[in-house]
Amino acid sequence: VLRCALLSRLVLLVLAFVVSPFPDYDSSQESLLARLSDLPLSRGDALVERTLGHLVRWDGVYFAAIARDGYTYEHFGAFFPLYPLLVRTLARGVHALARGTLQPASCIVLAGAALSNTCFVLA
Repeated sequence: VLRCALLSRLVLLVLAFVVSPFPDYDSSQESLLARLSDLPLSRGDALVERTLGHLVRWDGVYFAAIARDGYTYEHFGAFFPLYPLLVRTLARGVHALARGTLQPASCIVLAGAALSNTCFVLA
């Protein structure tokens, strides 16, 4: 079961990378990193955006925004705080390991993808 779960995650990430040049169905959302960061994207940020940015759509956009800034808008109250709190904590560790080569928004995307996929495999 563990091998099957890991293989499904790997296939999903490979497929997501292959289709990344094509526009997303959710065209109402701009790039998450472009919206969450005030600085130009570095090479590492662009790589994160290309490989994992398309995974942050629909409710993922709200979870990422909550992880970055907290509950800043009233409609964010529809989302429970545990997942964004875990993503924020993990993103701080990723940012410390990246030693300034990645913006906090990229670290949130990496942390969210890692946490979600780890929980999927464990489940």
